[in-house]
Amino acid sequence: MKKLAALVAIVLVLLPASTLLAFSFGIGPPEVDFEVTADGSTVVAFYVTSDFNGSLEVSLEDIPLDFEPKEVAIAAGDSNKKVEITFYGDQSLGTNTYEGKVRFLAMTGGNVATGVKIRATVNHTVDQPEEPYVPPGQNNSSSSQTSSGDDELPIIPVVGLLCGTAVIITLILVKNRSKKT
Repeated sequence: MKKLAALVAIVLVLLPASTLLAFSFGIGPPEVDFEVTADGSTVVAFYVTSDFNGSLEVSLEDIPLDFEPKEVAIAAGDSNKKVEITFYGDQSLGTNTYEGKVRFLAMTGGNVATGVKIRATVNHTVDQPEEPYVPPGQNNSSSSQTSSGDDELPIIPVVGLLCGTAVIITLILVKNRSKKT
């Protein structure tokens, strides 16, 4: 029995403190899925349970968005403490879906006690300007200038054709008159 007690004591001394603290720390949900518009922001809630005093350092993996806060205080006895992270859209990223992780490092005494990664799927969208509504049968100003219907005659070629025909008829009449005289 003394050997077993000595072995347990040695294991407890050799185990890092973070392994012991990891049993008293948790974050949920295990996965998040949200949308952020390029000119907006989205708040996502996480829930923290902790049995020690310290802080959470927040970072992102494979998600190129800005966010805040980067650090959150935690305390012994926190049970499902709501932590809200605000994610900001970025116009330069365009429309894209990012699959990555939100990483929480639990810090105590200046050391990392444990870390948790939450899977995240982020749909980043850029709003496209909407086309104005045009009632059926009406053309908007840009399309009426660039397109012509099948039943419309183009004005410039018709005028040119009429002028050319008038010149030819005039020449024929002048030639016929000059022959008679």
